[in-house]
Amino acid sequence: MSNEPAIPTVKHFNPDLVDLYDKTWVWISKAWHPVQKNDRKGISYLSSEDESFDYFTSVIPTFFLIYSGEKYDPCAILDFYYSKQEENGAIRSHFDKTTYEHIAQNKNNPEDLSVPLFASAEYAIYNKTGNKKRLKDVVPKIKKYYTWLMSVCGFKTHGLLKTPSSVSLLGNVDRKNARFLVEFNCAVAIELLRLAELGDILNEKPLMMFAKPLSDAILCGVRDKMWSATDEFLYDLDANGEQIKNPHIGEVFYLLSNEVNHVTLGIIKKLKDPNEFNTYNVFPTVPKSSEQFESGRNGFKGGVSSILTFFAIKGLENKGEFIFASECAMRHLFTMLESLSTPLNGEATGDVWEVYKNESDGPVMFLDSRKKETIFPKRRYLPAVGLITINLLIENVIGMNISLPQKTVHWTMQSYSEMGIENFPLKRNSISIQCVKNDRGWEIRLESEKLYYFTLTNLSEKKEHKLPIPSGKCSLLPEKV
Repeated sequence: MSNEPAIPTVKHFNPDLVDLYDKTWVWISKAWHPVQKNDRKGISYLSSEDESFDYFTSVIPTFFLIYSGEKYDPCAILDFYYSKQEENGAIRSHFDKTTYEHIAQNKNNPEDLSVPLFASAEYAIYNKTGNKKRLKDVVPKIKKYYTWLMSVCGFKTHGLLKTPSSVSLLGNVDRKNARFLVEFNCAVAIELLRLAELGDILNEKPLMMFAKPLSDAILCGVRDKMWSATDEFLYDLDANGEQIKNPHIGEVFYLLSNEVNHVTLGIIKKLKDPNEFNTYNVFPTVPKSSEQFESGRNGFKGGVSSILTFFAIKGLENKGEFIFASECAMRHLFTMLESLSTPLNGEATGDVWEVYKNESDGPVMFLDSRKKETIFPKRRYLPAVGLITINLLIENVIGMNISLPQKTVHWTMQSYSEMGIENFPLKRNSISIQCVKNDRGWEIRLESEKLYYFTLTNLSEKKEHKLPIPSGKCSLLPEKV
């Protein structure tokens, strides 16, 4: 095997999924904006329909670019934002793609806030690169940012973070009176939890003591103030701290926490309920019980966002719901495949989209000022596409999770099936693992240039196999173990 970084090849018994995975990397190669020669201020980034750099959607590609074998730098956009950090710790969301200068995007959002992802992105990068030096360099910047964020959002005053409603991730869903947003508070709590974990990796106890108590305090506020035991939903709060009875998918960010309690159980129950979030294509931005739910029109009002579906699936996985999470990932992938193979009226070929219908195939349209369906969602929107076709396909459909610093390979599968991954790039190493069937039964073929520790979990048999992967080639016959 070659030591050169390369994009891994996936193997799956459904060739359409493999084809969609390969197509995505081709689309990425065409959309990748490299640093131009002699441009000292330039940056590399994944271009999209967005007119400017928007922090949340600009950083989202980090979570699938980590699988590119360093061909597409997942750190570049993060380093750009760090370079824009102000003396007080502030990092704004919107920047011009040509001048790289800050844009005052919304007068109702004077601090230009966005749902943050710094610590989670760095944690994902470290898990695939093991670059501890990078963590030492960026962690002080992240801590300084969150110190500023807690201050401007009035955490000490309210016990939760107060923001403008325009910070919402829910598109055109009406949240005009919301000031304490569920997904923002949950996301910040998860970010602080990840920051504490980075502190643990670096053995920096002061950082852990800064981040973990803040995370716990926010989650406590979410539980105590936002949760409705009667409705079993997490609700936004208005300026007076009163619940706004407007349920939405933003509550799934709570599932990414380490907490297992009545709130997590209630959210999972709603995600599985066909009368709430468990529609034909999972998961709509607002549940069927919401007054804003629309079956097949008007954008996010009932539309299914790939980005928010990704976080819902990762939350389910985090809470031990691997089988349901895997099924949901497959359902969303098949929705994308159907959309790709079904041209819209007047078009020769199909495509993939930012937002889909919930009870049928195809993109959901947005209404214009005259209430006519004339506005398309973003076409081939790679920040959303890559999360599903790369990250979820590898981690939740094939079920592979590989950590370089821990030197571990965890493969979770519902049952033995012909699938796997080849040439998974790790620092000065490459791993290939594939499940095949032959005359001897099921066989797990492994190849690695260095020693790794392999855990295979078959959920249907409730069996777990652990063994070291020696350098070179080897195989495992799980039915014989």
